[in-house]
Amino acid sequence: MERKPLQKQPDRDFLQFARWVSGAPFFGLAAACGAAAVLLLRGGEWSLSTALYLVVPLAGMLVLYGVLAAVAKAWYGLKIPLLPRVLRLPALLLAAALVALCIALAR
Repeated sequence: MERKPLQKQPDRDFLQFARWVSGAPFFGLAAACGAAAVLLLRGGEWSLSTALYLVVPLAGMLVLYGVLAAVAKAWYGLKIPLLPRVLRLPALLLAAALVALCIALAR
């Protein structure tokens, strides 16, 4: 009969880092909102650089989350939520603000 090896237990530092990374998409969304607001205040128009200012922070944070979630799942069997419960409503409000700012930029 074959025995399964015991899974490693994550240390406290890794768990704190995982909590931060679970909020990474929220911080990316906040950075994209900030970039859209600055572009709107400066009278920016849609261009490739405008799109990059809005997409890169959010995409970068989503990639960071994806990599760490995969590592935590592979090493420790942990599931890291995409957004902690505390950040779900603020993330929804930031997404609505980002849409409003993008519509204002398009005018």
